Amino acid sequence: MVVAVLEAGSEKAAAHRLGLSHSIVKLHLANARSKVGAETTAQLVWILAERLPEPEGVAQADEQRSASVPIR
Repeated sequence: MVVAVLEAGSEKAAAHRLGLSHSIVKLHLANARSKVGAETTAQLVWILAERLPEPEGVAQADEQRSASVPIR
């Protein structure tokens, strides 16, 4: 659910993409926050950062930068 919210940009957008109600998305995020001891969704993302997949745009930008830097 955290990844869906990050990719969609908001809880409401994630709910729409997943075909769920906004309240269900909020409930899942609240449960996740409770499990890891986070008070906010931002804290939840920070705690889970190492386990979350890298956003597509970031990975593509890194690949482009690597390709444009000459190896000496």
